[in-house]
Amino acid sequence: MISAADLHCGCGEGHPPRAAGGPWYYTSVQAGTMARLLSGPYRNHPEARAALPADRAWAWAIDPRGPWYAYGTARSYAKDLKTVRGGAAIRT
Repeated sequence: MISAADLHCGCGEGHPPRAAGGPWYYTSVQAGTMARLLSGPYRNHPEARAALPADRAWAWAIDPRGPWYAYGTARSYAKDLKTVRGGAAIRT
């Protein structure tokens, strides 16, 4: 029997669990109509959220407008998406 705990990834935001083959999670940045993936893929949403502070600090260090951008996470079934910080290996 499936429990309520099996229906969520564990981050508290109600995302479904990761199925075999995806989804994969990325950190993201948005400024107006520009949106980019910063890092990833991560195996789950909590790992991507944990990477946000370092990715935000990196973006602020290279772009003086960085503090005014919106930062978050993105989910995709594609595992090999290009990220601004490079195609980092999957975090385990």
